[in-house]
Amino acid sequence: MDQMLHLVTLFLLFWTSHIQCSRLSIHQSLRDELFSDYNPLSAPLDPSKPILIQFHITPKYFDVRDDGFIEGEFWYSWVWRDSRLTWNETVASVPRIRVDRDMIWRPDIVPLSGDVKEEFDDRISALVDNDGQVTWSPKVFLRARCSGANFKDPWKEFRCTLKFGSWSLPRDIIDFYEGSASGMYNDPDSPVDLKAMTLNKDYEERHQNGKIYSVLRVDMILQRRRLTSLHSIVFRPKESIPISTWSSIYKLINTLSFGLL
Repeated sequence: MDQMLHLVTLFLLFWTSHIQCSRLSIHQSLRDELFSDYNPLSAPLDPSKPILIQFHITPKYFDVRDDGFIEGEFWYSWVWRDSRLTWNETVASVPRIRVDRDMIWRPDIVPLSGDVKEEFDDRISALVDNDGQVTWSPKVFLRARCSGANFKDPWKEFRCTLKFGSWSLPRDIIDFYEGSASGMYNDPDSPVDLKAMTLNKDYEERHQNGKIYSVLRVDMILQRRRLTSLHSIVFRPKESIPISTWSSIYKLINTLSFGLL
């Protein structure tokens, strides 16, 4: 009986290993076929229509500085179709693969404001579906000028607008999908509370070359948080306290109180 059980166990281990190796072989063969002559520097152009980009942005933890710059952690998400990255799912039995971001063409969507700093998490790869849909959702540290902010009374609600668009490709090559949307996420430890957020598509002429570019305007309504104790006692900063000073105080008290405030 023990010998039979041992043989069955060995057979199952062998069969499982065989299936895993077969799947790896299928994935590798598919990758080799898709990227044998693929050029990541070349966009998947279609003469009859632009590449439609669905763009999402989700603020995670951020602050707005005295000088009007918004900075912190954000999640981006781009979705588009690349006709060169399609395959027959019924033949390959693989509906989706994960690839390194540097292996594929990616739209050059950037914040269109001065003195921008973006640091992407290199660990985030892209997902490619068998119909050519590509999804890339990296975590980003962003610092950009927050236009429209009014700091006359920094403790009231204020507006902050960011603008995103392709740096080099006009709207006849790249356009934003009408369904582009924002993601609402409020980190309770963030110094700034995100009250509302909308994305609106627009077109503009840039570079004085007569070409029209598609842009997305991200409009946010924000309010700086005040600390509230366990007994609902609100710590209200004086208007004379600079924003940067209060941000430092806010973070310090939150850290020392282990999140109880």
